[in-house]
Amino acid sequence: MNVDDLLRRSSFRSHLSISMTMAMLAFFISPALGEEAVRGSPADYMESISAPAEGGGASADAAEAEVSRVKAGKAVPAVSTGRIRKLEEIVVTARKRSELLENTPISITVLSETALRDANVQRTEQLAELIPNLIFTSARSTSGARARIRGLGTTSGEAAFDPGVGTYVDGVYLPRGGKILDVLDIAQVEVLRGPQGTLFGKNTVGGAINFTTVKPGDEFEASAFVRAGSFESVRTRAMLNLPIDIGWLEDRLAMRLAFASANSQGFVENLEQKNYQSGINSLTFLGSLRFTPHERVTVDVSGSWDRTQSHTRGRTCAWQSDESALGWIYDGFKEACQRSKPYEIRTESPTNDYQESFGAWGTITGDVGDIGPFTDLTVKSITSWRKQTNDHWTSQDIDVTEVLVTQLQSAPGQPGFLQMQEEVQLNGRAWDDRIDFVTGVFSFWDKGGDVGGDGGGIVVNGLGYKAIGQNSIDNFTWAFFAQATARLAEWASLTAGLRYTEDTKRVTIANQALSPEQLDRIHDDPSAVPAIFAEEGTLFDSGEKTFAKWTPMASLATFAPEPWLDAVHLDHLMGYFTYSQGFRGGGFNAVIDPLQEDLLSFGPESIENFELGVKTVAFEERLTFNLSLFHMNFTDIQLLQNVVIDNPDDPENPYVRRITTNAAKARSQGLEAELMAVPIEGLQITANIGVLDAEYTEYIDATGNDRSGERFGAPKFTSFVAVQYSLPITMGSPGGFDGWLTPRLQWSYTADRYFGFVGNPTTLQRGYNKLDVRVSYDFLDDRAQIAFWGINITDKEYMAFAEDLVGVFGITTQGWARPASFGVEVSYSF
Repeated sequence: MNVDDLLRRSSFRSHLSISMTMAMLAFFISPALGEEAVRGSPADYMESISAPAEGGGASADAAEAEVSRVKAGKAVPAVSTGRIRKLEEIVVTARKRSELLENTPISITVLSETALRDANVQRTEQLAELIPNLIFTSARSTSGARARIRGLGTTSGEAAFDPGVGTYVDGVYLPRGGKILDVLDIAQVEVLRGPQGTLFGKNTVGGAINFTTVKPGDEFEASAFVRAGSFESVRTRAMLNLPIDIGWLEDRLAMRLAFASANSQGFVENLEQKNYQSGINSLTFLGSLRFTPHERVTVDVSGSWDRTQSHTRGRTCAWQSDESALGWIYDGFKEACQRSKPYEIRTESPTNDYQESFGAWGTITGDVGDIGPFTDLTVKSITSWRKQTNDHWTSQDIDVTEVLVTQLQSAPGQPGFLQMQEEVQLNGRAWDDRIDFVTGVFSFWDKGGDVGGDGGGIVVNGLGYKAIGQNSIDNFTWAFFAQATARLAEWASLTAGLRYTEDTKRVTIANQALSPEQLDRIHDDPSAVPAIFAEEGTLFDSGEKTFAKWTPMASLATFAPEPWLDAVHLDHLMGYFTYSQGFRGGGFNAVIDPLQEDLLSFGPESIENFELGVKTVAFEERLTFNLSLFHMNFTDIQLLQNVVIDNPDDPENPYVRRITTNAAKARSQGLEAELMAVPIEGLQITANIGVLDAEYTEYIDATGNDRSGERFGAPKFTSFVAVQYSLPITMGSPGGFDGWLTPRLQWSYTADRYFGFVGNPTTLQRGYNKLDVRVSYDFLDDRAQIAFWGINITDKEYMAFAEDLVGVFGITTQGWARPASFGVEVSYSF
């Protein structure tokens, strides 16, 4: 039976009905059994799961230490799985306050530093396999990838268009959501699925990804990590944690420094230019200070710098149509395209990629205490400043052949993008601690690009013309939000929240067709760009436009009482129903286009979400199982489309324009299930599945085609299973080389997925299996580890992304994922 049958047949609907019935039982059986001894209630469950592991000794100490460090926001140490007899307690901040994962009525997956390491995760795009209904679509740049959750995200990574999945680091929003982050000194990653418009605001229609970095501690720590493997790849990381014990600063100030580098020659050979693509060359620095001037005040300040400099991703050309608007114009283009094959390409244009970003952010947390009817009041301020620059020539070959059809270049001298954020939160309790609440205000300024500055610009060479363009965005967003959870009884709680957002945007764009002489002049001297614009450039200014939106949410959660839990051998059972809304900001069609006649605007897109879920802990905290079912309605969807228009000056060379409109409505529905188990000491099993039915309910595209009923965004089915077992090894000799050997095998399956127009077979990636392996040995009291790893060990050939250019060139460009890779890593901490 295929997934289409699964979603439509009554047998599947029966399974959904059974799951929903289980969730509703948790709602309605609790009051019937009374309010006494509700072991699943938040407070009681906190006490239960925080208790030492059975048996005491090393197992209890390791588990308890790991719990306390997660609570403190510190790194999880490299404790072998063999030392833990029960599942760890997980504390999350998904609702901007600390609470247990199993008590949070949100579909959320949390990964600790240890889990990321065991799963071979080095960059954020690798999270997709571990999270149900999360996918990343790679980009031409090796430092770019766009996240989609439940099929919802964005189709463009350009600055004028907002992402659909919000990315946050220590509470700081990253508007350039396509930027890939190296996993450096990360304490925890939280992936929230479904719209998060109340607490996180716009651009979270699909969900949010929260990264929490490790904060400086009061003990000296240091670590080093080296990882080497196929395709001449080498990764290094180092960390130093220093308490500053000088005079009054003793026990008040600590510093932490971290560094990461990544180098790889790439795995796609460019036969034309005699080099390799899809490699990486990056450096990342992260520094943090923690200052506690008073027992009630904590100040955290962090700064980072990262740089990526490499060739772009290697892509192949797949010929699809002889009837395209432009594909037949260039002699030899079709034959050049058909010679292309995975991992072996020929491109005429240089393919250089360069990005640099740096910034600082700080959090001040003050414990106010009790004021009148309010208790445990805490005030938090989050302030950030970040800049992204591009001071080098970059180049992309759009058609990826040795024939010069279209080349896109970015000239140096662009100021890049600047973002500043300020958010103030107030957390507390009221009504004899029966209400927990958070409220605050948020502001964010995002400015990028430059018109008429000292240089820079985007150069388009091909498509029958040569052109240059510069654009500037100037966006300001502010919002007010409030959310509160009331414990209606020992067995039930109600959460309600509301956010008001004003999103003001402005775009300025300059476009100009170039003569061959002007193009040569810019290549010789990028600072000539302003002078060329002054000669005859065309400038458009959108003026300011404000988009405002209210985004409410409500959630009802209930906890099963002890008699019922005992009857079914459960430690904890929570059921919840959530209604939430979200939206993605509107904007302007600011794309580099010499035919630009105006700056057409498009409005926000909106979504409402209905979600039913169950979270369980069972078998003396050896198993957790979480299930969520959702239905989402999506309106005014922003879609970027190519439109072919006539060229009155040259009828044989039509132009292509890209425009974004609110073109469609859609629905997305399905389920997510996650399981973690420690059935015996040392054995850990992790599994998840994602089922998704996402399709347009109304969609007439720019060429007049009715695409209603077409699915979008993501595969209909994904699954993941990882099994690892730690067994003690006794060397029988001194030196601390006794340790734990942990083999791990993880398998994932991704069903059929279209990257472009449904019906274009060259954008279709058929379902595939992927198998990874890792064998590690922890020794020297868990301070040292050596591991051997293999990724995609069956050497499955599959696409990481595809770009549908059939309407323009008659082709699809295809980016391929990394083939089989093997290597070794060594780490040491002290």
